[in-house]
Parts: sequence; structure tokens; C-alpha cells
Amino acid sequence: MINKGKKSLVLILFGLMLICAGVGTLIAYAYNPGDPFNIIGGKYSVNVDEAKTADIKDVDEISVNVSSADINIIPEDREDVKAVLSGYIKSSSEVAKPELTVDKSSNKLSIGIKGQNSFWGFVNISLKMDVYIPKSYSKDLSLDSSSGEMNLTEKLTLNNLICSLSSGDLTIKDTTCNKFSYDCSSGSMKADILKTQETKLDSSSGDITIKSFTGNVEGESSSGEISIAYSEFNNNVNLTARSGEINIKLPKNSEFYLDANCSSGEVDCDFPVTISGKKKDNTLTGTVVSDKNKIKLNTSSGDINVKYQ
Repeated sequence: MINKGKKSLVLILFGLMLICAGVGTLIAYAYNPGDPFNIIGGKYSVNVDEAKTADIKDVDEISVNVSSADINIIPEDREDVKAVLSGYIKSSSEVAKPELTVDKSSNKLSIGIKGQNSFWGFVNISLKMDVYIPKSYSKDLSLDSSSGEMNLTEKLTLNNLICSLSSGDLTIKDTTCNKFSYDCSSGSMKADILKTQETKLDSSSGDITIKSFTGNVEGESSSGEISIAYSEFNNNVNLTARSGEINIKLPKNSEFYLDANCSSGEVDCDFPVTISGKKKDNTLTGTVVSDKNKIKLNTSSGDINVKYQ
């Protein structure tokens, strides 16, 4: 009886393997009937190469909102805004050709993509939105992408900068703004130079790295490391990492009140701290010279490091 049971189980598993193999072959054939085992190409394909320009007179905000496309912000010696949508979509199902939209309403210029349908089966999307703006533009810039990278690889001076990503990385070369907001579900942020008055960071999954920073900062990371190096410091810091380290670098002449707490990890500080209250494990609370600036750091699982810059 036992041997018969084992044989039956083997036959059932073998049958399931054959079914899975057959279904996989049918899907591959539907995707590319000419060569069913080369499913990368796709049965349906559309190429995109479209450009539109818009007057920027009286515009206080440029808003770019796209799905499944990279966003590249490129400042130039120009007086208008030029948006270029390029790339391709390859799919196992019929796909509509996406259309570039540029709309000006009141004081807002909106740039987006129209006609991206939902896809069934295999899909290969490679789209990018290049937005050329005047170097002199200094108002608000709002970027939103559901799946794609954001690249600000030239020097920018703005009023407010808002970056919202569902899945993708943000790269900043050299940006100065009054307020900066970063909200990301899955992806990393890297900034070489970021000068702000106020910064708000919110990351569900991914590292945040700022090499040269100024400004007050408040932020939270559910899973990822936060590393911020101040080029000059006279600010307040409030950061929380649920799972990951917090690394702060400050000039040696910095003055601040430190409140650092780790649930599971260690606190390491290069600065001489005058401890307030009783010393506790995984906690460092006290003053460095004066308490005119406040640094509050919390981690659930990860170390806290406050180092000399």
C-alpha cells in the first residue's frame, strides 16, 4: 500500500510538471509565435519619439507625472519648456501607443503620458521623459513616477522640490531649494549636493545618501540606511530608521543637543558629549557645547553613528 501511494504521488507530480511545461510553451508562443522560446521581443511593439514645447510665462509650478518611465530634468539656456518622450513598449498583448501630454492651466504646467493601457502577459517597457527647462527657472518642481528613475544631474535652484516614487531611484547632482520632499516606496536616493531650508524624507525600502547637505531635516525609513553629511551645520535633525543604520557627519565646530536611541544596536559619537541624566545601554543623551540645535535619532534595528565631517 505504501509503495502504491508513493507511485501515485510521483505520477501526480510528473503530471503537474507536464501541465506547467505546456502552459509555459503556450504563453511563449502567444508572445512570439515566430520563435516561441524568444519571449523578450514580444508579439506587439510600439516605438515612441514625441516632443512638445510650452511657454513658461507666469508658470509657478512644473509638474511631471508619469508611469513606467524615467524622468530626466535638464536645465538649458532656453525660455520655454521642452518635453521629449522616447522609447518603446513590447508586449504579448495588444498595446496602445502612449501619447505625450503638456498642459498649461493657470500657473501650473503639467507634463504626463496618456494612453498607457493595462497589460496582460509579458511586457517590456523602456520609456524616458526628458524635460528641458530654463536655467533661470526658480519656482516649484514636482516629480511623480510610479515605476522609473528620476535624474536631476545638473545644477538647479528652485523654490520647492517634490519627488515621489513608487519604485525607482532618485539621483541629485547639485540642487538648492527652500523645501525638499522625498517620498519613496521602493528605491534609493543619492544626492551629491543638496542645500535646503527644510527637508522631509520618507522611505519604505531603500537607502538615503546625501554627501553634502545643509538644512533642517525630518525623516523616516522603514528599511534602509540613512547617511547624511553636513557641509555646514546650524540646524535641527529628527530621523528614525526602523531597520537600518543612521550615519550623521558634522563639522567639528558643531554645537547641538543629542538624543540618540537604539532598540537593537550601538550609539557611537565622535563629539565630546556632556551626558544628561543616567547613562543607559544603547542610548546617548547630552549636550555638545550648547543645545541651540537639536539632533534626535532613533533606530529599531541598527547602529547610530555621529562623526566628524
